[in-house]
Amino acid sequence: MNSYGDLAPVSWPSLINTNEHLRKKTYVHCWSMRAAESAWMWNSFLENITRSVVVRSTIGRLIGALRGQPVDVKRVIYYPRGQPRPDYSYTAPFAAKDKIKYQEDRELRLSITTGLGVPEGPDHELISVDTASLVGNVIVHPLSSPGFQDEVRAVVARHSIPCRVARSRLAKSDLEAVARAHLQRASKYS
Repeated sequence: MNSYGDLAPVSWPSLINTNEHLRKKTYVHCWSMRAAESAWMWNSFLENITRSVVVRSTIGRLIGALRGQPVDVKRVIYYPRGQPRPDYSYTAPFAAKDKIKYQEDRELRLSITTGLGVPEGPDHELISVDTASLVGNVIVHPLSSPGFQDEVRAVVARHSIPCRVARSRLAKSDLEAVARAHLQRASKYS
């Protein structure tokens, strides 16, 4: 905290108590702010599960779909290794990423923290979302079966979501190239 110019005396028991509360009561949902789909993200988050989709939207659509909900929407700040991060209080969910390891995410996080008197719930917090205004496009995995795209179209139609469903423009070779590069980078920094 002193690295950031906060020279006021710190009550460590109080700070630890606050952080413990936030760990139990804060729910985080992550989005990528990438302009184009990412072979790296398909590989990193799905581990060869090809029956999967990417929901494309905009920050404006996301904020509009959550209108009236007590949700914080903030961009994650990536810090170089060795630079202190403000891993205390309410800022931690938005500043706890290592620049080298996670910068591919280009992450936007939504968070909600339940109140002190609210009993601890499951590992999720349900909030109302206007799905029809949120979803711009749905992209199916580059290696999914031909019929999967039709299945996704049927689900989107059944829920009256006005969006385009398309196959990823990435090829198998794109996924393989990124997997190789990721392994090389991981061995370099481990």
